[in-house]
Amino acid sequence: MFWKKKDRDSASTVDTYLREVNGPPAPATGPPAVAPPSDFGPPVAATPPRAVPGAFSLVVEDAFTITGRGTVVTGTLADGVARTGQQVAIIRDGVHVVSSEVTGVESARRLRREAGPGDRVGLLMEGLGKDQVQRGDIVAGR
Repeated sequence: MFWKKKDRDSASTVDTYLREVNGPPAPATGPPAVAPPSDFGPPVAATPPRAVPGAFSLVVEDAFTITGRGTVVTGTLADGVARTGQQVAIIRDGVHVVSSEVTGVESARRLRREAGPGDRVGLLMEGLGKDQVQRGDIVAGR
């Protein structure tokens, strides 16, 4: 049997065995097995598109008022970075409702200068009433 032979030149032995069993190899006809790179579609960008610098979005989960300070809007940052002093717009059903300014950013009971994507935050806003913000609104930084 073939697999029990101990031969130093096993590559030529395998080739010989396959020729005996399968017959001579068929001539190569038709297109190549792998398409050239130009047939795979449009080229892919090397880097993904970046978000607009300074822009962020947050879906409002809750809003409450701190007397003497302003309104706090809580939620999870979907993308971008929220910073103190940043101008924001409150958007409801695709319509701009009101504009405000972030006067404070708090996350995990710590005051922060900025918060990034995925952070659960509370944004303190001045000049904004609790009745102007509802659950599901979008806070969009500019």
